[in-house]
Parts: sequence; structure tokens; C-alpha cells
Amino acid sequence: MPAQPVTFSASADPAAVTPPSSGLRDLTRRRPDLLGFYTLQLVSAVLLYAVLILLPMRLAELGVTDPRYVAPHAAGLSAAMTAVGLGYAPLRRRLGDHNLVRLAFATWVLTLAGLSLTQQRALLALAVVIFGIGMGLAVPALTVLIAEAAPAPLRGRATSLAASATFLGQAAAPLLLGPVTSVTSITTGFAVTSAMAAISMVLVPTARRRVRLPTLSHPRAPAQETCTEDNPEPRRRNHQRERGHHQPGANPSVPLGPSGSKYRTATPCGTPR
Repeated sequence: MPAQPVTFSASADPAAVTPPSSGLRDLTRRRPDLLGFYTLQLVSAVLLYAVLILLPMRLAELGVTDPRYVAPHAAGLSAAMTAVGLGYAPLRRRLGDHNLVRLAFATWVLTLAGLSLTQQRALLALAVVIFGIGMGLAVPALTVLIAEAAPAPLRGRATSLAASATFLGQAAAPLLLGPVTSVTSITTGFAVTSAMAAISMVLVPTARRRVRLPTLSHPRAPAQETCTEDNPEPRRRNHQRERGHHQPGANPSVPLGPSGSKYRTATPCGTPR
């Protein structure tokens, strides 16, 4: 009997198998979640540079101008980011990426508000370290969310656009905060960034879909029939399926496995005598 070819069943998301497009508009149209993630990436870069730009000026207002005392604040921020990044994997297993991003933005709301209110240098240093903890949570979590949301053929482009959003935020931070702080004050600049972080938290729950991967399926072997002493006919049909033969009126096809061999299943009634 001629062998039948193995059948493949692809249940992939159409966005993952259609020809890739190089346009940002096409990518975000297929995966609207990405637009929200890029916005969060941009905002996180603005907030980070806001701290790096405004903190030395805030310390100067409090009488701290010696670089030997200013520099450790930035070092503490980076050290906190590094420490939390090393522990990202267990945190992700416990909380998930969406919750990690929410936690990061929540810490930024509080720490930036604290930087706008406190007059104590020790509290300023503590707020900067906590801000770094939030940044250490957000950067890897957003990277993973973007990679998971993107179609496989466009994953490299999607992650490169995330880097572009980061660079854009870094460039936008001084252009946005410079005019604000020149007209108002340094503390007002921190308050504005705290409000920006609070508003951005609304974007965190936008992405819930997971990318569905193609699946490979083989036809199932025909179900075995139950026979009794009074009705031996199912025994004969089951035995014929095992041997790959058929009688007129019976199903002539026997499903084949990947190597071309017939599926073997146990015959409930045994073999005919």
C-alpha cells in the first residue's frame, strides 16, 4: 500500500508568518503592544537622565559642590541597577515582567517625589539608590516584553527600535527639563518627572498576548473498538488495522509516523485465533 505523507498543521499567528516589513508602522500595527512598550522605554530614559542632570544641581542648592561627594550619588544609582539586574531571573519567575515594570514605575513616582521635597542629603542619596533599583527592574523586563511581543522574523528590528527609543529619551530629557527648571526650580523638575512616571503606569497593562508558535501534528491512529465474545467483528477490524490491510468497505488508509512506520496500538480484544 502506498505510504501517505505526514501532514503538518500550522496554527501560528498570521502576524508571525506573513512576509516581514521593515516599517515601524507595520510592526506596531501587527503588535500594538509594542507601541506602549516603546513609550515606556522612552519615558524610563527621560527619568534616568532627569536624575543624572538635576541631581548635581539639587546638591549644589544644598551646599554640596565637591565632585568627591557628588560622584558617589551617581555611582550608587549604577550599583543598585547592577545588583538588581543580577537577581532579575528569580524576580521574574516570582512576579512576572508586567509586575516588575509596574513596581519600577511605582518606585520612580515615590523617589522622584522625594527628591522634589526632601532637604536632607542622606535622604537624597537613599532616594537615588531606590531609583536605581527600579531602573534595574525595568530595563530587562521591558527588553523581554518587547522580544516576546514581536513576531519572530522581526524580533531583531523590534529590539533595535527599543534602543532607538532609549536614545531618543536621553536626548529629549535635557530639552524638556531645561526650560521647566529655568522657569520654575529644580524641585519642580523632579515633581514633573514624578508625575510623568505616574501617568506612564497606565501603559503597563496594555500587552497581554503571547506569541503562538507553529505546532506540528500527526494524524491520530484510529480508535480501537471493543469486542465481546458475542460480537467478534471488532477484533477482526482491529487486527486488520495493525497489519495495514483492509476489506471492502473498511477504511483503506493507515496513518504513518514520521519514519514511515505504521502506528502500533494495543488491541483490546487481542489477535484473532
